[in-house]
Amino acid sequence: MKSKEELAEIARQNGAKSKGPKTAAGKEQSKRNAITHGDRATALKLLVPPHSAILAYEDRREFYKLYDTNIAKYLPLDDHEKAVVREITDLQWSNGRARLGIHTLLNCAIVKTGQSVEDQPVIEENFSIENIIAAYDSLNKSATLKNFHKEYALNTRLIVTLERRLAFIQNRWPGKSSTVINNNEERQYYGEEKAPEPNNGTQHEEPQPIETKETGPKKRVKIVNVQAPLTPEKIRLYKQVFPNREIQFNVYEPAKPEDKKAA
Repeated sequence: MKSKEELAEIARQNGAKSKGPKTAAGKEQSKRNAITHGDRATALKLLVPPHSAILAYEDRREFYKLYDTNIAKYLPLDDHEKAVVREITDLQWSNGRARLGIHTLLNCAIVKTGQSVEDQPVIEENFSIENIIAAYDSLNKSATLKNFHKEYALNTRLIVTLERRLAFIQNRWPGKSSTVINNNEERQYYGEEKAPEPNNGTQHEEPQPIETKETGPKKRVKIVNVQAPLTPEKIRLYKQVFPNREIQFNVYEPAKPEDKKAA
C-alpha cells in the first residue's frame, strides 16, 4: 500500500500532464467553474446577481438598445422618471420573449402535426392553414401557451398604465434638470459599453386642447353628382361612404328617351 507522500507525488505528476481545455466550449465552461471576483465573475453577471429583465442566452446589447430607444423617446430628466422608463423597457422585453415563446411552441406543433394533416384527404391549397389549425388544436390544453398569452396581455396593460403615470409625473412635477438621464451606471455594473449620445427623440409638448365642432378643422367638401330624385336613402348611403367629408350634391335630371334619339 502506497504512503500518503507517494500518493501525493503521483497526483502532482498527473496534474502536471493536464494542459486544460483546448476547445472554445471547454474554455468557456472552465470560466464558470468558480464564482469569485474579477474576470471570472464578469462572465456570470447575468446570473449573480440576477438581472431584472434579461435571462440566460438573451442578448444584453439588444436589451440596452431598446432601453436607449425608450430613453430617447420618453426623455427622463431625473431618477424617478428613469425608473418608470426602465419598468416600461422590462415589460416590453418580457413581451418580446412571450411572443417568441408562443411562435416557437406553434412552429414545433406545426412540424409534429404536419404528417397527420398530409394523411387526411384535404384540398392541396388549404394544407398550410389546416396544418396551422391542427397545431393550435394540439396546443389547446397547453398551460405554457396560455401563460405566455396571459403574460403578454398583462404586460401590455401595465405598459399603458406606466406611460400614463410617466406623463402625469412629467406634467405635474417637471424635472428641474434639462439633461436627459442615461443608463451608464447600470451598464458599467453589468460590463456593457456606455450608451451612445442621446438624440432629440420625442420632445415634451404642452397639452393640446381637444378639437370641437367650433374649433376643429373644417371638413373637406366632396361634390357628388346625383341623378334625381335625391332621396334620404341616397344621402345616408353617401354619408356612410364618405364619413369625414362634407357632401355637396349636384342633382341632375335623367335624360329623356326623345333626347337620346335626337343625340
